Amino acid sequence: MVQNKNLKKKLKNLSVVITTHVYATGPAFFLEDYLAPKVKRLLFIGLPFSYAKDKSPSLRYWEKGKLIEEKKLDFYQMPEIITYTRDFLLVMWWVIKKGKFDLFIGADNLNALSGIILKKIGRLNKVIFYAIDFVPNRFNNPVLNKIYHRVEKFAVYKSDSVWNLSDVMRKEREKRGYDKKYSKKQIIVPIGTEPIERLSKLTEKQYDTITFMGHLREGQGTQFLIEVFSKALKRNPKFLLQIIGGGILEKSLRTKVNNLKIGANVLFQGFVKDFKAVKRFLSESGLAVAPYEDEESSFTKYTDPGKVKDYLSQGLPIIITKIPQVAFEVDRRKAGLAVGFNQLQFVDAILKITKTRKTQDEYRRNSLKMAKEYTWERIFDKALDQTLNS
Repeated sequence: MVQNKNLKKKLKNLSVVITTHVYATGPAFFLEDYLAPKVKRLLFIGLPFSYAKDKSPSLRYWEKGKLIEEKKLDFYQMPEIITYTRDFLLVMWWVIKKGKFDLFIGADNLNALSGIILKKIGRLNKVIFYAIDFVPNRFNNPVLNKIYHRVEKFAVYKSDSVWNLSDVMRKEREKRGYDKKYSKKQIIVPIGTEPIERLSKLTEKQYDTITFMGHLREGQGTQFLIEVFSKALKRNPKFLLQIIGGGILEKSLRTKVNNLKIGANVLFQGFVKDFKAVKRFLSESGLAVAPYEDEESSFTKYTDPGKVKDYLSQGLPIIITKIPQVAFEVDRRKAGLAVGFNQLQFVDAILKITKTRKTQDEYRRNSLKMAKEYTWERIFDKALDQTLNS
């Protein structure tokens, strides 16, 4: 494509900074992989969330696709406000040390704020606020919540471009009184995929394997899922529920499984650090589930949840609640079914997709087809082409 040739030429001479808060992986890491071989210079800064086990801020510096420098700083646990202040100053220091940059991509409003100030003092030319998440009630503390939204508004107004995971973010900001003239620079940059080339052959046991992947915490619908599965099991005793992930609810979920006497059909994989292993578990499943709850404190309804694209990338049919916008596309494309947060609807959806192997394979093909339209390469090509030409 001529457009991509022109983009390639523009990227070749660019120096770029990416800053992001880190828990496991995320869009900023895929952006690093995409940009490192394409740009003149790239500085990637990873800042650990306050709840992350690894407290070490990290830096990777690339020149023309070669990793020139990599470092980590060791820190002990600090109060959240001190951690954020430290990280803000660290970003400023690391960027200033490396000279002037053309483009700064800040993955969340605090990182975008760093970029806006660096631009103001002449250390870079353009700032992208990469809005990975958005939620009206981010903090229980009303004062902290007010500060968060003031920083959010400032980042939207002062950045040169805003990348939103979904259009719901823009609409929600307008509801909260953001000036609509700033909506023009907000573009949709959804979560991408790294799809497999072709569907793998499944055994009968794998066809009957239902997989949930995610953080075992409130809002993910895991307790609801256990109850749904116990009902589905009565209709097909060969079903196996595989749960990939750890979290605060793991103990109570195991207790619930034991109380329902379905332990022989539920497999807890725990937190799996190696994402290649996660992909293998997904590829050896016949169905995936995303039973999100509708809560005001949930990020999901305002964003584009990554696990859905991970499921699609392995050609998994998905049963998903009608919370994130992507649920309706999954349903429309027959890559799965979107249902209400209702146990009977969820059970019926499981039985509908697994009714025959022919039906299940049709959903699998549709899932992989959808995934191939959302590759990271396509998404970042489009986003950067729009941004650099604006």
